[in-house]
Amino acid sequence: MFQALSRSEQDADAFVGALTGAVPLREFMSPRNMVRLVGVRGLASLMLSQQQRGNLTGNGPDPAQNRHGTNPVQPRQSAAGRRRARTRR
Repeated sequence: MFQALSRSEQDADAFVGALTGAVPLREFMSPRNMVRLVGVRGLASLMLSQQQRGNLTGNGPDPAQNRHGTNPVQPRQSAAGRRRARTRR
């Protein structure tokens, strides 16, 4: 996939946009876009490697969480913030 991205500045920008959240990841990783980028064989190879790792069966790690089991996009709430939230209830 990186070879395909290196050939097109527009595709590389879309990839960076997907990493930063500016482009929806589902849109960038759609089968149609993947076939356009890497071809049918490349997509089949990517899917096979993901299946072998367990990521296509639903048994793989949650992509919204890091290795510590927390969501890296949402910062942890401070102790003071948690106390304020409890007192508002």
